[in-house]
Amino acid sequence: MAIMLTAAEITAALEKGSSELKFLFSREDIEEELQAKFFHVGIISLPKFATVAENDAEMKTILKDSFGLDGSADIASRVKVASVLVAFHTAQSRAEKMAEIEGEMSSKRLLKPLTTSEYQSMRQAWETKYWPLEDSQTPGRVYVEKRANDIESGDLRAEPLTTVLNRDEDQAESFVSFWDASGQLQLKKGGSAVPEPINPEGLRKRIKLMGVCLMMLALRNSNRPDLQGCTPQDFEDLLSYLLGEHVWMIAGKSSEGYTVVSPSWS
Repeated sequence: MAIMLTAAEITAALEKGSSELKFLFSREDIEEELQAKFFHVGIISLPKFATVAENDAEMKTILKDSFGLDGSADIASRVKVASVLVAFHTAQSRAEKMAEIEGEMSSKRLLKPLTTSEYQSMRQAWETKYWPLEDSQTPGRVYVEKRANDIESGDLRAEPLTTVLNRDEDQAESFVSFWDASGQLQLKKGGSAVPEPINPEGLRKRIKLMGVCLMMLALRNSNRPDLQGCTPQDFEDLLSYLLGEHVWMIAGKSSEGYTVVSPSWS
């Protein structure tokens, strides 16, 4: 029986899909209702979509039997099926290539690379959900890549604000050499850095970048409950606390009401 979704179910399902798979579907003009049906049944990541069928014939059967899309019904339906098949082929190619790269990087204990298409899809997903970003407000690709690897390895740590970079600051990629466990000389990406914030506006800029990065990664990893739920307002609230009367503007006063001590910016 073909899946039928209510408007509320479509809205809920669209929240589940990973940004990379949404980007691929959107690029091939696959309508949101059909996207929602894939997400509703648990096909929420690019690797899952790439392996849900063995070949085109099986994918056509799935579309007909489960999603009510019969390519033989009319030309419009045929075009919709073609769009899904194009996305299916692209997903298979990407998944195979990424698995190969991940295996090689893992064996060498290197960071898994974040492709340009993945990075663009994450930014697009964020802008679709919230608002357009300037490059100065967008986390840099190498910075996002490092945070993505931290999340996948389960090794999230506090990060210095000097490593929170936007696209303008994160353009150049440098490499440093190191000896791996087998005694071979390898190369890995070196990190860029910026000075620590010297004023409230500088702190605001870094915290907002950090927030956008975490929210982009949440959209990419929609199957990770621990990453879900953050909004731009959460980081505005954090900044209001840090720069408000309880932290930056706190003041110790004498019995006469004079300020005798207050925090230094450092």
